[in-house]
Amino acid sequence: MQWIKCSEQMPEINTQVIYCDEFMHRGSARYIKYDFAKTEKGRAPRFEDLRGVVHGVTHWMPLPTPPTE
Repeated sequence: MQWIKCSEQMPEINTQVIYCDEFMHRGSARYIKYDFAKTEKGRAPRFEDLRGVVHGVTHWMPLPTPPTE
């Protein structure tokens, strides 16, 4: 798998991915959009993990295929 630059392509909405931020921190987050949010900023797509919004994401890649056994 290759890292994908956010400036070149973003994941599909509601997709769980591995991300890397501007400080080289890595983790798993969902790329999500809230169409029902009250403000335009709230409706903008963003990366979120269990702690909330993940800022400064520069690269992402799809999760690997889970084991079958």
